[in-house]
Amino acid sequence: MSVKLDRRKKYTRMVLKESLMKLMQEKPLSNITIKEICDLADINRSTFYSH
Repeated sequence: MSVKLDRRKKYTRMVLKESLMKLMQEKPLSNITIKEICDLADINRSTFYSH
């Protein structure tokens, strides 16, 4: 059974991906922290872990 994503979930995943891609252009993946991704995406860490 596939669950359709609502707009909020789609938006959250989109900003997470965009934030990660932006940070990866600046430095290696191994040096990127969850906090940096969340700050750039403007989401809470708990939201990050739920996705």
